[in-house]
Amino acid sequence: PGAFDAAPSTGGAPAVHPVIPGSIPSSSTALSICPSTDSSTGAKPRPRHAPDPTNGRPALQKCDGYLWSAWRVFVSQCKMIGSRGVGSATQPAETSSVTLQYKWLDSDFATAAQIAPADVAAIAAAGFRSIVNNRPDHEGGPAQPTSEAIEREAQAAGLAYTYLPVKSAMQSPAEIEAMETLLERLPKPVLGFCRSGTRTANLFYRARAKSDAR
Repeated sequence: PGAFDAAPSTGGAPAVHPVIPGSIPSSSTALSICPSTDSSTGAKPRPRHAPDPTNGRPALQKCDGYLWSAWRVFVSQCKMIGSRGVGSATQPAETSSVTLQYKWLDSDFATAAQIAPADVAAIAAAGFRSIVNNRPDHEGGPAQPTSEAIEREAQAAGLAYTYLPVKSAMQSPAEIEAMETLLERLPKPVLGFCRSGTRTANLFYRARAKSDAR
C-alpha cells in the first residue's frame, strides 16, 4: 500500500497514479479525504479544484491544507531522524554512528572502540588526520586486527599513525607522558582507540591533566 494521486477524469472512477516514494504530491492532484456530499444538506460541494477567479489556478479546499501540513511534518521528522547522532571532525557531536562510532573528548580528540583496517577510509573521510592505537596486539585473540594492518591502511590514506599500547587496568607515568607528547605533536583532529574506548579516554584525561598542571 502507498500514497496515490487521484487525477480528474471525464467520467467514472478517477484515474489513479502511484506516487513515487520520496516525492511530494502536486497540489492539483493530491488525494482528497473530503466528503463527496454535505452530510447536513445532501448537496454536493463545488468542484474540488475549481479555478480561483483571481489567478486561474486550481483552488485548494480546507482538507488540502491538512494534507500538506501532515506531509510537511512527516518530511521534517524524517530529516531530523536522519541527521541525529551524526558527527564530524569540524562540528563535533557526542556520538557519531554510521558505520564508525566515536565520541569526542574535546574539539581535537575523539575516542573509539577497536577499529578494523577497513574503517580507516571512513576515519579519513570524517576529517581525522591522526590515529592512536592504545590496544596491545593479540589482547583479543587472533580475530583482533593487528597494529601493522591498521598502520598500513592509515599510511595509504595519508593519516599519521602511532602505536602506544597500554594495559586496561592502569597506565604508567611513562605512558601518560608519551600520550601527552602525542597530543601536542600529532596532526589534529586525532582518533584514539582501544578495546572499548575507555582506556584511551582515561589516558587522554591523565595526559591532559599533566599538561595543564605544567
